[in-house]
Amino acid sequence: MIFLNYDFLQPARLVADEEEILGLSFLAFRRIATMLHVPAISITSGINQVFRIDPIALAAALEADAQA
Repeated sequence: MIFLNYDFLQPARLVADEEEILGLSFLAFRRIATMLHVPAISITSGINQVFRIDPIALAAALEADAQA
């Protein structure tokens, strides 16, 4: 495991994990997980907290944010 030290605050990253849907005549993917990687502020060793996010709740929050 590699740990990186940063002198500045890192932004959170939203990661969608997808898998290929086999057996179709075209390339298609299915989302199997959506995760929010949040850097630990109090630790400078590159450690992240990972939260699994409901994609429907995420879409609703993004829509509400866009309207604000």
